[in-house]
Amino acid sequence: MHHTRWEYKVEDLKAGFLFKALEPANLTETLNREGMQGWELINVISVNGTMKAFFKRAR
Repeated sequence: MHHTRWEYKVEDLKAGFLFKALEPANLTETLNREGMQGWELINVISVNGTMKAFFKRAR
């Protein structure tokens, strides 16, 4: 049986990485760009006031 191995990354949603993506007009474009690189958004949480986006992709 083959098990998929995953690679993960966590990005802060503040100035930088996905900040502009928080605007509805840019959200789809940004997530599609990450998806083209193989990343799947799996969760977004708030930690001490900072939003953190969790992504995974197959290795």
